[in-house]
Amino acid sequence: MKAKGRDFKVLSAPLEVFLSITNRCNLGCGHCSVSSSPSPGPGELTTKKWLDLVGEMEDMKVFTVRISGGEPFCHPDLFTILERIIRGSMRVSINTNATLIGREEARALKGMAPWIDDVMVSLDGSTPQVHDRLRGEGSFERAMRGMEALLSEGLPVSLYTTVVRYNWRDLEGIILLARKMGISGVKFNELIPMGRGLDHYRELSLDPEERRTVLSIVKDLKEDYDGFVAGTYVDLLEIMASVEASDGDLSLNTCSAGTTEIAVRPDGWVVPCDRLYGYRVGNVREKGLGEIWHHSDRLNRFRERFQLTVDDLSGCMGCRYRHGCGGGCPAVPYNLGRGMMSRDPLSCYRILKGEEGFSIDG
Repeated sequence: MKAKGRDFKVLSAPLEVFLSITNRCNLGCGHCSVSSSPSPGPGELTTKKWLDLVGEMEDMKVFTVRISGGEPFCHPDLFTILERIIRGSMRVSINTNATLIGREEARALKGMAPWIDDVMVSLDGSTPQVHDRLRGEGSFERAMRGMEALLSEGLPVSLYTTVVRYNWRDLEGIILLARKMGISGVKFNELIPMGRGLDHYRELSLDPEERRTVLSIVKDLKEDYDGFVAGTYVDLLEIMASVEASDGDLSLNTCSAGTTEIAVRPDGWVVPCDRLYGYRVGNVREKGLGEIWHHSDRLNRFRERFQLTVDDLSGCMGCRYRHGCGGGCPAVPYNLGRGMMSRDPLSCYRILKGEEGFSIDG
């Protein structure tokens, strides 16, 4: 496929597949992107179907599998699924809140350690007072015990922090805690308006001045703790630097959904990435993942986005900042009901500079 914005060719298989193996979670966080619940969601795939899917992924030569949920440690057959992935010579990353991980679980993971690239733990504060406000009483101490169990077995652990109104002043505290524990790095990510995160967006999101302050803080932290800080806030700083230098082009180049990665929901629906949770392109109950990857009409329509440029996005044509912008994340406008061919307001440089306002209502 020859793209106006950039050359684009469908790979023989995704490099990474994101498997949300259950919608069940033991926590009820207000910023949850998938609206998880204490019980399994409707129509969740059986363990056998997950194992069959992993077998197909092995045949497709998928490189990496990212396991998530809900909370993956709520799935009774998590380790059976992990063992099958590893037997298929695929690398594994796990997203978890760590509150259900004890010595037994950590030891079981240690046996798989050569294949595990990362156990990424969601931690939203360096103290119980901050973290528990978002994730529930006692969740900080349970997460700490889980991380300590993982680290004691020599497993690679990183942190994922969703930056919201209640924790943005604690970012360096999170870094200092992580470094003291021997954790490999921290991602500082924006709150994405989807799932319960959309329901609670007005309560949790930063106002424009706070957001600009956080960008300045993250910039300083990245310089002070070189190589330790990553995440969407760092990505945004890089985009801003490119825009300010006017050294970019007009390509929509900040998204790997449907190009190098794909995601499978607990109910078997395939989506371009885990953020585009409602953009269903096929179900593995009905068709193989390979068939969906290559022949889904809806996925191929999504890929047509990469034939376009930033100038083709609603609200972006002629913008003096569009060079180097990259177009942002299509999931944000899509989840706000504005379609994927609208600008991403969380990446818009005009909004970042305060030249325009932003509301989830339009």
